[in-house]
Amino acid sequence: EPIPERRKMAVRLGIDFALDPAESDPVDAIMDVTHGRGVDVAFEAAGVLETPQQCIDVCKNGGTVALIGIPSDDRILIRASGARRKGLTIRMIRRMKNVYPRAIKLAASGQINPEAMITHMFPLMDISEAFEMVYERREGVVKAMIEI
Repeated sequence: EPIPERRKMAVRLGIDFALDPAESDPVDAIMDVTHGRGVDVAFEAAGVLETPQQCIDVCKNGGTVALIGIPSDDRILIRASGARRKGLTIRMIRRMKNVYPRAIKLAASGQINPEAMITHMFPLMDISEAFEMVYERREGVVKAMIEI
């Protein structure tokens, strides 16, 4: 995660390891932290050219790569040999597909706390400012909430 506030929040919410891809190679760092084993599931959510291949590189044999990010040119670039040799499952994830009812149940039951991710609150009349802040990733914003 290149944004410091998001890395800090991830650690605060229980993640074991968060890194800045500009400071260290993500593949090397993940393989180091897993002692060369790799991960069971790699979630690609950035939608940039290099991240699908990085997910393949960090997955263990028989692992799963979940492609969530939406690339700007609607293409991904991977070396098929690595995924094939490891016997990976590659899943395309549609981010909006029937997830809201389950997410609402998880929040209502207390299993997740979405409020912990909210860094900024805006009244409805400042919705344009909120969208600009999130789009430009200003002022440490992670998630902005519009109060209605």
